[in-house]
Amino acid sequence: MAQAEDFPNGFAPAPVLGAGLRIRLKGAWYLRLSLESCRLEVDHTYRQSLREAYHHGERIIRARLLAHALPIWLGTEWEPLQLQFATYLHAAMGLVPYHLVWAETIQSSLPADTRTGGLYWDRWLLRPGVRLLVGTLLRFDSAPSGSLLESLRIEAAYSFIPLHADLFAPLLPQLPTAPSTIPTTVTLSQSALSLRCALVLQAPLFHP
Repeated sequence: MAQAEDFPNGFAPAPVLGAGLRIRLKGAWYLRLSLESCRLEVDHTYRQSLREAYHHGERIIRARLLAHALPIWLGTEWEPLQLQFATYLHAAMGLVPYHLVWAETIQSSLPADTRTGGLYWDRWLLRPGVRLLVGTLLRFDSAPSGSLLESLRIEAAYSFIPLHADLFAPLLPQLPTAPSTIPTTVTLSQSALSLRCALVLQAPLFHP
């Protein structure tokens, strides 16, 4: 991989698609199940110059890191004021299937260069997650009559998905001079802030 000053230390903003089910429990409390999909990618090319006693040349390295998360959230929602305009809070725990891909393409002028690149990591992981959310809703005038459209919502959410992976282990055979104590486990704890807009539908058949 690149040195810390060369390689990006975060992902660019990306769209999050999702759908959910909201069931009223009692009073101002609701049970909420949400499914989401978020694909994040870093595609970075950099030059690496070597000026050593037995190595003199340059590498052009293209590193690609792809993270595709499919969170499944289950939690409660609290809406203290049942008004046409209302604010609500939501907290959830989740399970997150996580697809992680890391690959490098290397062009090198070094003779017999051991850094050849390739696909180092392509695996699915399962991790826990936590989400906190605050939202504002606008109920449609026809919602109390049992119409299909219930409300329009704007939400700001924070999610945390701890991710630890032995990401550098497949790279070690290409680093013959690396010390045996070099750490290979990388912490990719994903903290994310998201802003979303949602159209909420209701089943008129079950509307009180």
